[in-house]
Amino acid sequence: MNQVKIFLITFLFFAIHCFSQSDVYTEEHDDGTYSIGKRDLNGYQQGEWIKHYSSGKVFIVANYINDTLEGPVKSYYKNGQIQAENDYLKGQLNGISKQYDIKGRPIREISYKNNLIYGNCIYYEDGIIYTERYYKNGIVDGLCKDYYANGKIQHEYIMHTDGRMTENVCYDKNGKKIKCNFF
Repeated sequence: MNQVKIFLITFLFFAIHCFSQSDVYTEEHDDGTYSIGKRDLNGYQQGEWIKHYSSGKVFIVANYINDTLEGPVKSYYKNGQIQAENDYLKGQLNGISKQYDIKGRPIREISYKNNLIYGNCIYYEDGIIYTERYYKNGIVDGLCKDYYANGKIQHEYIMHTDGRMTENVCYDKNGKKIKCNFF
């Protein structure tokens, strides 16, 4: 009886190992970059894939489940500085997507839900915040703010999906409320 149990356990171990087998691939691209990762028996990308510049430095690190992006994806400039951070759920952008300039300063932070911009989005210039927008289902809908280079709020308002702007307030560079003048 024990021999039968040992045989069954051994058989199951090898069967599971054989059917879940995946091979490591190196794929060269026309632009000189190359990717290293695993493909399953069906040829689908599985797990972590790393794309490299021709120099060998890391360009993109991504995770796949059955050829579909899943989890964090990071890209890097040739100097090694982070370029972007994104999160995927079943191949769609979900969560906060961040992009940086070559010096590592933020360019933008955009919230996504099911591949649509959803939530607070912040845009930067030279690493300093210059505008914020709130989105619902890819459309500006909510509090919006524009900033001076000194970080003080220049203009804030509520934007509605029908294009109306309400609660429109403007400030001078010292933070004092002023009349809004738009052309």
